[in-house]
Amino acid sequence: MNIGQTISKEDKLKAIGLPIDFNKEKITDDILDEIYNEVVEENQKKQKCLKNVTGIKKSKYEKVDNDSTTYKLTLNLLNDLLKQFGKNPITEITQFRDIDRNNLLDSKCDEILNAHINEIINHFGKTRIRYNTRSESNCYVLSLIKYLTSLCGYTFSSTRSNYLVKDSHGKYDVEGTTYYHIIL
Repeated sequence: MNIGQTISKEDKLKAIGLPIDFNKEKITDDILDEIYNEVVEENQKKQKCLKNVTGIKKSKYEKVDNDSTTYKLTLNLLNDLLKQFGKNPITEITQFRDIDRNNLLDSKCDEILNAHINEIINHFGKTRIRYNTRSESNCYVLSLIKYLTSLCGYTFSSTRSNYLVKDSHGKYDVEGTTYYHIIL
C-alpha cells in the first residue's frame, strides 16, 4: 500500500492494527490518514535499513577430501549441532547455512561440544583448535567451528541483517541478527 493510493477506511484501520469493527466515528478521516501515513513511512524506513553485512576470512589451508578424518569429525559435530536446532542433517560442510547465532550460544551446544572434544583433541591437538582459550571465550563453540572449518580448507562466514526498531520515546535503534555459513 502506497501513501498516494486511495485506500478504504477499513483497509487503513487494518494496516495500523485496529480491528475492522472499530467504531469509525470515533476517529476522523484526517487523523486516520495521518496515523496510516506514519505507519507506512515507518515500514518503508525499516525496509530501507535491512542491509546485510558479511564478514569473510578465507582459509589458508587446502580443501581436505570428504573422506578424511578431519572432514568427518567436523561434519559429525555440525550434524549434532543441527540436530539440537531441529534441522536436518547435512552431507557436506557447505550445507551448514543460515544458522542463527543465538542457537549457537545455547548451553546445549557446549554439552554437544563436550561430547566431541576428546576425539577432536586426539585428532587435531590442543594447539590447532586453541583449546587454551576455551575458558576466555564467551562462545568457544563458534571459535571451534571456525578453526575446524579453516583446517578443512573452508571458510566460516557471517551475515548480519540489521533493522530499525522504534523505542518508547519514538527514536529508532538499530538491531540485528547474525547468521553463520560455511563456504568454500
